[in-house]
Amino acid sequence: MIQDRKLSTLKDYFRSLPTHRVQMVVMDMWQPYKILAQQLFQNPIIIVDKFHYARHNFWALERVRKRVQKSFQDKDRKSMKKLRFLLHKPKEKLTTREQELLQYYLELSPDLKKAYQVKEVFKKWMTQSNERNVRLNLEQLYQAIDESGLDEYQYMKRTFKSWEKEIINSFIDPYTNGYLEGINNKMKVIKRMSYGIRNFQRLRNKVLCSLI
Repeated sequence: MIQDRKLSTLKDYFRSLPTHRVQMVVMDMWQPYKILAQQLFQNPIIIVDKFHYARHNFWALERVRKRVQKSFQDKDRKSMKKLRFLLHKPKEKLTTREQELLQYYLELSPDLKKAYQVKEVFKKWMTQSNERNVRLNLEQLYQAIDESGLDEYQYMKRTFKSWEKEIINSFIDPYTNGYLEGINNKMKVIKRMSYGIRNFQRLRNKVLCSLI
């Protein structure tokens, strides 16, 4: 646990470790991390954590939902907020009633229907891809985004293009930062419960004690 994520702080920390032994680096989609890993380690395999690129699909679908619901009548617009979870719930887990409600709202907006279709293509890519077909399935996702014509998904596509190699690596070497993300969440909870902690060493001690 270090005091901040400034590049100078990260460099000093990693240089104190046996960097020559590092073969893979799992990270979020923050360019400075990637540059730092390439500078400090010897040709590491860089992997983007799946959580960090999966949420781009969530964000894009939410942006479409928020835009189109403004054009709905009051009755539909108010209930649409309550039905947000239906858009993200796995299609195979929807009850008959939920399927009917979802279909009703998808028919109200062609853009929302297109966004939901892209979301399903994304899900297929995530769940059915492997080392052999991940690139082909990713191209199909790009095609679905282009065919939808939705501006909200263009940022997602550009981001995926910029990190394509690292995203594909996550299907070849399926490592994640899930455990560390859990620790980060615990740290945030400790800070909230303490109404903030100014002394870094005290925060560090509390976090380490919570992990024992």
